[in-house]
Amino acid sequence: MNVNALLQPEAVAQPCRNFCILGKTTLRDPLDGREKLVLANFAAHSTGDIILIDVETGAGESILMPGDSGAWALYNWNDEKLIVGTCPGFGYIHSLDLRTRTWAEPLRDEKETYIWNFALGSDGMLYGGTYPGCVLLRYNPADHTLENVGRMSDNPKNMYSRYVGSVPGHIIVSGGLEDSFVTAWNIATGERTEFAKPGGFAHLTETNEQYIGVRLGEETAYYDAITFQPLDAASIVPKKQAIEVQLAEGLTAGAIPLANGQYAGVRGQDYFIANGPDDRPALRRIPTEAPATHIYGLTADSVGRIWGSSGFGQTIFLYDPRDGSYWNSSVVCNAGGEVYGLQFVDDRLFLTAYAGGDHMVYDPAAPWDQLGNVNPRTLESVGDVWIRPLGHSIVGPERAIYTGWSAKYGVYGGGITRLDTGTLELTRWPNPLADQQVSSLAADDRYVYFVTSRGGNGLPPQEEPCHFGVLTPDGAVVYRETLPAEAKPGKLVAAGGRVWLAQDDTLRVFSPEALSFVDTIALGRRATGFRATAGRELLVFTEGELLVLDTASGSFEARASLPGIVDKAAITPDRTLYFGVGTTLYALSLTQLGL
Repeated sequence: MNVNALLQPEAVAQPCRNFCILGKTTLRDPLDGREKLVLANFAAHSTGDIILIDVETGAGESILMPGDSGAWALYNWNDEKLIVGTCPGFGYIHSLDLRTRTWAEPLRDEKETYIWNFALGSDGMLYGGTYPGCVLLRYNPADHTLENVGRMSDNPKNMYSRYVGSVPGHIIVSGGLEDSFVTAWNIATGERTEFAKPGGFAHLTETNEQYIGVRLGEETAYYDAITFQPLDAASIVPKKQAIEVQLAEGLTAGAIPLANGQYAGVRGQDYFIANGPDDRPALRRIPTEAPATHIYGLTADSVGRIWGSSGFGQTIFLYDPRDGSYWNSSVVCNAGGEVYGLQFVDDRLFLTAYAGGDHMVYDPAAPWDQLGNVNPRTLESVGDVWIRPLGHSIVGPERAIYTGWSAKYGVYGGGITRLDTGTLELTRWPNPLADQQVSSLAADDRYVYFVTSRGGNGLPPQEEPCHFGVLTPDGAVVYRETLPAEAKPGKLVAAGGRVWLAQDDTLRVFSPEALSFVDTIALGRRATGFRATAGRELLVFTEGELLVLDTASGSFEARASLPGIVDKAAITPDRTLYFGVGTTLYALSLTQLGL
């Protein structure tokens, strides 16, 4: 195949733009003496930035990080330097000189990719926890040097040293993965003392000279900061300065204290300044330009506009090909995460999202009022059992929305939900074939087709094989098949009266009439995604090439090159194919593709 002869898609825009604030602190800016709210912004598939907002005037300043997509860890060192611990690719420690606005050379431990938070030790050093090595890092902010002082757990399967705090002479670390731990690391000797043995997930809530607060499941326990012995929780008056501020009925957001006695916090794309917990402050847009971020989900409306979701930050975007304009939303629900499922029915956009397991509906023709849960409106959450709509959402029989789910952290399994787009009633079908997550869905007028996979949130892959099944609109399984033990199933699509399953480097062809697999097509490469057309052709995305497959004969041909991995695409009424790679939206005419 002559790669040079392949069509080249057009890069049309970078319309997906949002803020995803992971860390915040305050400082007195040495440049102008004014108090600033400092935000660490994550930009998926791009480079994160630090945002400084004048708490009185609202003026904003953006400072691009030297590397990595964002940061959880943020520390104001004496109003002289801002120390940043990044994620998810490199785990850098960046040091910003606040007076000159210049960065020191990045430091890192080459085996760590996340730094979660910083705590100032009684020795004047900054300490941070990591992933995936579960180590404790020691950073000297005065001379900009970094040291790995060792793992914080003896269990090799524990990969997170997630929360770090400080008491006199010790650094307190909580973390885990296979099991949770809380340990005190002695600054002088390097010895560890485990305490607060949790029965489940545990994390630090507070550390100071008197006590250590640890969240154990639903309860908070307290321990003496010197002896690490349990204390009577009833005798503790928490000293944490952060508060929860009420934004609307039943909705709060965390806020940190300002020097002027007020509090500052962030909710999605907005920040607020509050006088106290019951203030109900106005939300103000973050006053810098949002960066281009990862295009995650994609669909088209009836007039040819492109809608999509961001890879992190719980926002959606709109791109209008007619004039090149774009719009980005505020957060679409109260839980953090990202939108996986986007499907239009009767000009209403139905959404499903991680991490709260939320189903939502949005009417683009009506005013935006998410804060009041009016538009978009959160319909129902399945977050009590399922949190990630891994299989995304499809429109299936009876014009209902079907979604494939993965269970909450630490639990294998998943399920399928059916949302009636007329009554907005939700039906759940847990683990329809096995205790596995539902990783892809397809549908025609009669059935929903699904495939499962071995993974789990926060869990290693299962040994059990994956499964393929066929579901009726009332939840009955009319066909099931256990796939070969070594098989790695991918995406599903219904096209040309058949159902197509990407499995390893082949396409398996399923007949809804015969309720059986009837053919296998050797692609010689793995299909990463599909898009059905109005005709008999099926668009098959592979790494580097777009294939056009004839669903009647099974023959296929490469017609266009691809700039990266494509797993979702949309076709507009004017027969233009749109897809995203990284932060860029691309377009190809179906006519150019010979269709």
